[in-house]
Amino acid sequence: MGTTQGNKVSRSILVIDDDKDDFSFVERSFSDVAPEIIVHHEMNGRNARQRIEDTGASLVLLDLKMPGISGYQVLENLKGADDEDDRINIPVIVLSSSSDTRDVIQCYRQNANAYLEKPSSSAAYRDLARSVKDFWLDQARLAH
Repeated sequence: MGTTQGNKVSRSILVIDDDKDDFSFVERSFSDVAPEIIVHHEMNGRNARQRIEDTGASLVLLDLKMPGISGYQVLENLKGADDEDDRINIPVIVLSSSSDTRDVIQCYRQNANAYLEKPSSSAAYRDLARSVKDFWLDQARLAH
């Protein structure tokens, strides 16, 4: 998890998404509902593991359909390692525009912690940010 500051633990999210506009929606939504959460951006999955370590991210929001290294490949790299010591211990939530059931099933088979469809409005993005914060960062007990 994040670093400790006094008695509070700082929290951050790493968004892996090639679309700058989608990232802006996510960043703005978290800023509106939870300004204490730092939102980092990675344009592709090549450096995902290193960025997680560098940012101290509490969770990852991962786009599925990206050029080059796909979200599937990133998920495999982060959650699918045969050696448990090579798997990351933070939630990876797929945030995709795809509503295809095959994509959902494949992501869960690859150990995604959740699958969410990208919202279609600013208000819906804020609702998503609030829900992610309330459950994953406030209620769920995360490994650190």
